[in-house]
Parts: sequence; C-alpha cells; structure tokens
Amino acid sequence: MSSSQSVVVKSDADAETSKLSDFQTSKPKKLSRLKSTADLEADLEEVEKSQQTEEVQVHQGDATYTKEGVIAALKAYGKTLQKQTEKFIVESDIELKDGMLTLLLVNNTLMELFHELKQEILDFVRKEIKNGSIQIDARLIAEVKEAKPRTEQEKFKAMVEKNPALKTFKDDLGLDLVY
Repeated sequence: MSSSQSVVVKSDADAETSKLSDFQTSKPKKLSRLKSTADLEADLEEVEKSQQTEEVQVHQGDATYTKEGVIAALKAYGKTLQKQTEKFIVESDIELKDGMLTLLLVNNTLMELFHELKQEILDFVRKEIKNGSIQIDARLIAEVKEAKPRTEQEKFKAMVEKNPALKTFKDDLGLDLVY
C-alpha cells in the first residue's frame, strides 16, 4: 500500500512541476471570474466596436441634403420621442444656412431641454440625411401674439377684417357704434 501511495504522490508531484513549468513559459492567465462579468466585458467590447464602425460610416460620405430632408428627419425623430415637450423642439421652425441647422424655440424651457437632447438629435439627423458635417443650434424667438380686441371699436374692426360685409351692412342701416 505504501508503494501505491508513493506512486500517487509521485504522479501528483509530476503534475505540479508540469503546471509550474507551464506557468513560467506561458502568458499569465486571468484569474477566475464570475461568468456574468466575463460576458459583460465581451458585450461591452462588441458595443464599442459597433459604435466605432457606426461613427465611421456616418462621417465617410457627406451627401447633399435639402431643407425638406432635414424636416423629414426631425419629424422621424419626433415620432420616437415620448414627451410632448420634447416633440415641440423638433416640430419647431428651422433655419438652414451654410451647414448649420438652427431650431427656433419659443421659450427657455424648450431651450434647456434642447441642450439635453442636442447630441441625440444631431446624431439622428446626420444618420438620416447621410451627412456628418451638419451642425445644430437653437435660438430663442419672441412668440407673436395678437392682442385681443377690448373696446367696442376694436371688436368691430376685428369682425370687419374677418367679414367685410359687416361694414356695408352697418353703413346701409345707418348704425352707429357707441364709443
């Protein structure tokens, strides 16, 4: 029995020395990890590679574009948005001049939201129109509101603008407005 034990010990010693020689000659192996962590790293590497190729594709060919094409791209992006306030941004009026897309926003709240979504909007528009050189910005504009007519004379003028026959009706009947 002791001879069989020595054989086992001898074979274990040979295995240990072979492992030691493998360790010295080969590259150091990674320490054991959880399987889920290794899978996450592989997924992260795949995502980074796809993002790099996607960016290269976007910037490789700068196709020509029109204002209508940019508006269509903005509308398509608006369909992906959930919040109505975000949709207001992409549905606002635009100016397109020398590769600069300017969104004309009506208040500071929309401007702040634009700054949060700026890169997402820009990436989407660039991808849709196949042009990586377009830039995006926003500008506040004053919203024009017509004052409501307050006096009787202002109310009558507003109604005459909508229906000019009222003036002839008033004149034919000889009516007089109380001022």
